[in-house]
Amino acid sequence: MSTWIHGGPGLFWLLELDAKKVISWLRAEEANEDIDANAKASAVLLRRKLGEMPLAEKDYQAFRGYQLSAELTNLIVEAALTLPIKLLLFGLRHRREEVREACMLSITERSRQGNWDWVKLLRNSSSVALQDAYDEIVLRSEIPVPEISIESDKSIKEFRLLKLLVEATSPEKAKKIFIKFCDLRPRKRMILLAQSLISMKQGGVRQLINRLKTASNEKVSTILKAPRCNPSKNVVNELLKTYQQWNAGESSRYNKTSLNAKTAALSSTIYNIMASCFLPLVRKCFKKIRLTSSSREIVLALLRFGNASDVKLVLDRVAKEKDQIDYWNHTELGKAASRAMQRHAIGIPPFLKEVITKKEFKEYFYQGEREQMKAQDLLPLKDISNRALYLRVAAYSAIGAATSEDANYLLELANHQYALIARAAAAKLVRLFGIHAFRMLSEKIDDAIQKGASSFSDALRYAEMEFYGIVDLFG
Repeated sequence: MSTWIHGGPGLFWLLELDAKKVISWLRAEEANEDIDANAKASAVLLRRKLGEMPLAEKDYQAFRGYQLSAELTNLIVEAALTLPIKLLLFGLRHRREEVREACMLSITERSRQGNWDWVKLLRNSSSVALQDAYDEIVLRSEIPVPEISIESDKSIKEFRLLKLLVEATSPEKAKKIFIKFCDLRPRKRMILLAQSLISMKQGGVRQLINRLKTASNEKVSTILKAPRCNPSKNVVNELLKTYQQWNAGESSRYNKTSLNAKTAALSSTIYNIMASCFLPLVRKCFKKIRLTSSSREIVLALLRFGNASDVKLVLDRVAKEKDQIDYWNHTELGKAASRAMQRHAIGIPPFLKEVITKKEFKEYFYQGEREQMKAQDLLPLKDISNRALYLRVAAYSAIGAATSEDANYLLELANHQYALIARAAAAKLVRLFGIHAFRMLSEKIDDAIQKGASSFSDALRYAEMEFYGIVDLFG
């Protein structure tokens, strides 16, 4: 019990015991005032697995940590219709996209059940994240148009008209809806969104882009949501051409305050509008742009919808960069690549096998040490500060592509010093080999002890969690 609560494996034995007895032990552990958030989260996860539902609001508080996003995502998906609204709003502000997406799925399910309470909360919020969430549900086609009556709240009427505006099939119909929308005297930000949607319905992506030049950063973010209602090849091409121009004029990648907010908003729009059919256009753009902070979303689009050749394209660019690439959340980029590679997994490609078997992939070396090493042991990096980005994209891509023929590579990755990579590799072994994966992993324990790989115990824990359905590291 103590091993599991404090971050180690042990789930197999605990699930063999009487559930009521284990829950009582867990309650006693949780009553300890000195228990930390991670231990509390472990207790909650085990109680949930043992059948204790629904969870109380206080139980979710333990998952506020950035590192527990996968666990929180699973809990949100399981409780899509019962999750307290306060926690739903917290999730929509979360830094991790997977948590925000789980909350969007919750909203989708609630809307299909006729629950629209959240509309007014998002509409009236001063939080930028929640305003973005409101715009997102307006634009998503899977969220239905609400039925209304004379007594319906103004916020529902506004929301309905915005949804109808997105779905309008002609400029004339869109204009009539816009007039009705303005009669409700909505807020300025919402009028700006509606005006931008009208421009797109009239085929004016170039007109929309011209407006961006004089608009404030705050308005640009709203205006650029409109292209999502008409994601054509022409629209994407115009957006990419504009991004290339703006990217060329961006300020230094080292000074985050100098990052052009308009360029960042534009790259975010390209990512949100992305589909597989636009890959040739994005590849062409990627080969020409500078890898400034805003280019992260272009890379994310390429990795999410691309294939092995796109992973290689990204890795080669990262390797050749002579300066540090300032991307946040490398793991999200890696996971996007992993999911794409998994869709048509035919084994780890040779170029990735070459990367993940290099000595520098497994260990970090200072610049002075690198100069004394053989070239074949080193990663092909011009700037060593880009190692973490290069390593995560390569590792997650290999894990996604792996088949049962790649077991030895996965076992090595499960011993990696980066804990999240080790977790993902162990979980993939479970996906491929089921309960036999634990025997395979146990044979590597001695190697892990000798290497001092503290992440291996954590990897075993997450392999158990994957096997018993507590977490989905590949969802």
